[in-house]
Amino acid sequence: QALVQQRQFMACFPEMRSIGRSASRAEQWQAISSKRTGVIRTLLSSLAWSQRAFHVLKESLCGRLSPRYNGQARSQENCWHPPSYSHSRHFATRSRAISLSSSRTRREFLQTSLAAALVSGGLACRATRAADAPARRLKKAVKYGMIRVPGASIEDRFNLIKSLGFEGVEFDSPSDVNRDEAAQARDKTGIKIHGVIDSVHWKIRLSDPDAAVRAQGVAALRTAIEDAKFYGADTVLLVPGKVSNPETENFEQCYARSQEEIRKVIPQASDAGVKIAIEVVWNDFITKPEQLVQYVDDFKTPAVGAYFDVSNMLKYGVPPATWIRQLGKRMLKFDFKGYSHANKWVAIGEGDEDWPEVLKALDEVGYRGWATSEVAGGGEKELREIAQRMNRVLGLS
Repeated sequence: QALVQQRQFMACFPEMRSIGRSASRAEQWQAISSKRTGVIRTLLSSLAWSQRAFHVLKESLCGRLSPRYNGQARSQENCWHPPSYSHSRHFATRSRAISLSSSRTRREFLQTSLAAALVSGGLACRATRAADAPARRLKKAVKYGMIRVPGASIEDRFNLIKSLGFEGVEFDSPSDVNRDEAAQARDKTGIKIHGVIDSVHWKIRLSDPDAAVRAQGVAALRTAIEDAKFYGADTVLLVPGKVSNPETENFEQCYARSQEEIRKVIPQASDAGVKIAIEVVWNDFITKPEQLVQYVDDFKTPAVGAYFDVSNMLKYGVPPATWIRQLGKRMLKFDFKGYSHANKWVAIGEGDEDWPEVLKALDEVGYRGWATSEVAGGGEKELREIAQRMNRVLGLS
């Protein structure tokens, strides 16, 4: 039973597999001490183990014996330093000094300490993975139209948001922005133009019953991809269509038409290094996470992904964190506002979004990227407040 428990416990530690069953227990415990001391120390500190098992395991990991065995003990300050290779022989000698007739036999030691460790083995594995996982890295951004400073140059606007802690913007396409001036401002300030928004996708829809209108929509999407490539952006945000009529623009028609039109520009997007990011909005088309998963997967290419709006989808009842978990790596980016079922659109942080759960879901899927606000904006005062609200909900302050 002790050996079975030992193998199950060691399965949590990949480095221990090379030690194997044939190695001495002293070598096994020395390896555990040197390779996973931090994890074991956390377990010893947090779990309500029995005092007996606690001391036995702690003494073994520390490379020392209690006064009960040999009348000597190392100082407590050195207890948690893993023994070096040069100490292994000394450690093994001390281990053999334990009398099998003692009330704490080797068998009792294994059964007590390994059983306790086995109970918490799942926690140990999770603690190891958490320690190895990179820290959350979210980069704050705004939509360029939120920077409302009359008469200011693009460079001045970029400098303003940079001073407030923002790292990037998204531009509309088409727009009246001077592309060359924007590129120069990007290079001078370090503000990243991380994405482009197809700004005519609502009016000129890829799901429109008229093929001529759909062709205009494809042309606009191509222009947005060209702009994204010029700016060095890696996504084009696209609303693929709208369910507007049960006879001429229903769900099935919106699905088929928009997919057909988007496929026409995938080669261009792939060559440009730009991804088409499908956004979820109040278009009565994609209202459930499994629908967006299927829609993206049907393209069978990494050139198409999802752009999730944390606030928009509250209307349809599925929590944002559920969307994020189901989308996983399909989610290229996300933006947000503030939405309340009672008060509709509200300031960031005052809506019904469960931000702790959203952040937890982002960590679970390994999201490291842009977090863009989509609110009215304004001058320095308004943008500063937006930055502060973003910091609070995103856990950046």
